[in-house]
Amino acid sequence: MRPSFEWLVAIAMAVAACSPAPAPVASSSRDPSNPAAPESVDPVAALNVAVAPADAGPVVYACPMHPEVTADHATKCPKCGMTLAPKK
Repeated sequence: MRPSFEWLVAIAMAVAACSPAPAPVASSSRDPSNPAAPESVDPVAALNVAVAPADAGPVVYACPMHPEVTADHATKCPKCGMTLAPKK
């Protein structure tokens, strides 16, 4: 004898009701949807930070493609638009 469709639906609903609820997904502290996550850091801006010893003197920035273009801070090269990098 074959069970009726209504009987199969009733069994499926009973089994679903007895199943444990899915575990809540823990959000990571690095997850951008987490309100407690730290603000993202621009990787390009992080690379432009010059770290120099206190007794090294002023930092001079130069264009990697045009070494004659220099500045006292990280800015853009007027010739090619590249960000000036600390000169060694």
